Amino acid sequence: MAQRFDLTRLEVTGEPIRITDQVASRSNFSTFTASENGVLAWKVRASDPDKTQLTWFDRSGKRLGTVGAPAIYSGPSFSPGEDRLVVAITDPKTRMRDLWIMQPHLGDISRLTFNPGDDLNPRWTPDGKWIIFTSRQKGPRNIYRKLADGTGEAEPLLVSEEYLHVEDISTDGRFLLFNFYLGGYGSAPHLGVLSLDGKLKRTSFPTTQFREEHARFSPNGRWVAYRSTNETYDTRIYVRGFSLTGGDSGGSWQISDRGANQPQWRADGKELFYLDDNTLMAVEVNTDGPSFSATLR
Repeated sequence: MAQRFDLTRLEVTGEPIRITDQVASRSNFSTFTASENGVLAWKVRASDPDKTQLTWFDRSGKRLGTVGAPAIYSGPSFSPGEDRLVVAITDPKTRMRDLWIMQPHLGDISRLTFNPGDDLNPRWTPDGKWIIFTSRQKGPRNIYRKLADGTGEAEPLLVSEEYLHVEDISTDGRFLLFNFYLGGYGSAPHLGVLSLDGKLKRTSFPTTQFREEHARFSPNGRWVAYRSTNETYDTRIYVRGFSLTGGDSGGSWQISDRGANQPQWRADGKELFYLDDNTLMAVEVNTDGPSFSATLR
């Protein structure tokens, strides 16, 4: 779209007009650019864009098999028993996501959400009863939950104008990590904590003034790994202490150099994985002592 801009009054005037359609997008940003001499260039959206294949690999990187048919997947999350997988699948026509539950070993798949808004970032509660997820079913992105067996309607868990995104749930089920955009969508996200003990008390998770996201609780709940992006767009993985009463317990450790994202803990807490571009990295860690330690292989 284009709209005339008044350089004197610094405001748009008139009605917006459509320039072109079928523009490809990535991470909610359309891929186009305009030159100073008036030439517009853009990437055309493919008729079958961005399809991926869920795939099993062993530790050496050997491909073992696939799960489901190719689709536009995002945010897969295993159930506590690791026998089911909840994942967001994008409708190529509407570009909106719904949540689906898969049983990888049986090949079964069933749809969990049906609202016209965008549903993403699903996480299981440790008892396997609920799926907590991010949704735009009523305006800004907020946090909802729905029974994992598909019965009943989705319930709002935390609603705000700050564009909330689910990050992780502690293994004891007491806390939910999320990120929020304090200055509105497009500003730097920061981390918050929501107690799930029935009182739904919200607290901040102190980090920095930069982008803080992709947060994950360690299996013992004492540490949080997250990605931070500074003003020069360098991304690094950090680990910070977490108090079991909720919030920050002090201490921060840098795990990676620039370019890292999507940290994940091994189930026994002895390794931390993250992506360095398209390379999966593993770091040996000690999460049981009073101080965190890590050894990069």
